[in-house]
Amino acid sequence: MAHAWARGSAGVADTDALEQALDDAVGLHYERSASRDVAYGLRKIIDIAVRALSPGINDPTTAVHALSHASALLGELAVRPAEDRRIRDEDGAVRVVLPGWELAALVELVVEEPLQFAE
Repeated sequence: MAHAWARGSAGVADTDALEQALDDAVGLHYERSASRDVAYGLRKIIDIAVRALSPGINDPTTAVHALSHASALLGELAVRPAEDRRIRDEDGAVRVVLPGWELAALVELVVEEPLQFAE
């Protein structure tokens, strides 16, 4: 989830302070949320598309609309920086790195699963 570095060469971090800083910076919740997790929001849209393509439902119009919304979101994400989030100490040294999202993984999510179920 994150990487943390201690000050100095001793390699020993104030674990209580680190735990509090991580707790303040990262929200841990019981369930994923589209407002906090880009991939989860896309996953929900793709689930709708896949369900619409299932033989029992067979609703290609809904699948097309879901994929249109997913592609619009990917277009928005493509022009935004997907940088890692860096938390710095009071001296400006990076102490925690939270990985950003990867556009390639999101494109794979949007393309591959509906394609698999459309065959």
